[in-house]
Amino acid sequence: NGKATFWGPGMGACGWTRKETDLVAALPIGLWNKLGGTITNGNIVCGHKLKVSNGKVAVTVEITDQCGSCEDVHLDLSPAAFDQLGPKEKGILDISWGWIGPVPHQ
Repeated sequence: NGKATFWGPGMGACGWTRKETDLVAALPIGLWNKLGGTITNGNIVCGHKLKVSNGKVAVTVEITDQCGSCEDVHLDLSPAAFDQLGPKEKGILDISWGWIGPVPHQ
């Protein structure tokens, strides 16, 4: 269980440029560092997918960035992904999320 906020993606820590209409997420930096180390471009978490749910609706997102201000259970979602789970006016959503496939690790 965790929280979701949204941000405007662009050039992310994975070195890829994404748009607000893409279904992408920024992984909490603590989890990013724990799983893949402190490298950015080429980090093993880049490109992995997560299933994010509000309990009624789920969306699949791809990790393309890191979130420096997010705690380990908090994801930053692209506006398109956030919109599938709730209105942006809420600002923060209660979510649950998990890895699709094996958890990446060093």
